[in-house]
Amino acid sequence: MLRRRRLWVVLTALVFSTTWWLIEQPQRAKPTRHMTGMPFAPVVKNPTRASAAPASTSTSPLGAEPADATAYVELNSPARSPSNDLKIIGHLIALYLVSTPASDRVTLKDNKDVTRVLTEPNANGTIILPKSHPTIDLQGRLCDRWGTPYRFRPVSENSIEIRSAGPDRKLFTNDDLVAESAR
Repeated sequence: MLRRRRLWVVLTALVFSTTWWLIEQPQRAKPTRHMTGMPFAPVVKNPTRASAAPASTSTSPLGAEPADATAYVELNSPARSPSNDLKIIGHLIALYLVSTPASDRVTLKDNKDVTRVLTEPNANGTIILPKSHPTIDLQGRLCDRWGTPYRFRPVSENSIEIRSAGPDRKLFTNDDLVAESAR
């Protein structure tokens, strides 16, 4: 009988203290642009516009579909291949294009243009890639896993070439990685 009473007192005290702690704990901050499920996950204010392309239709020859806005998390990941990084960048560019009305799009001519449109809020308030992502250098350029800035070159009105200098860090050598992204 004494043991039951002690157990009841301990459990009551535990429930009371837990309830008091939960009530007294300051309210957690509401999620903001950089406090969503994944670290630095982009926020799309108008999800219907951002997901205008059907998920089953690939908008890039790289196979990147703009349905997953958190692909950048694996950018330059040692667990993935360097060619996967090009696919992710193609995916991020496709996400920018899907989430930005045509009238608000910027012409992507070089690395700084691409980095700017991915890291700054577009007309819908979408940030595709956080400015603090480790692939962005101090000059604001998107860099490959070897620390060399990617080279972006418009190929046509609907396509942009993405080039990584590769492990030798020299452009236009045999170890360069090249992919094309639909625009």
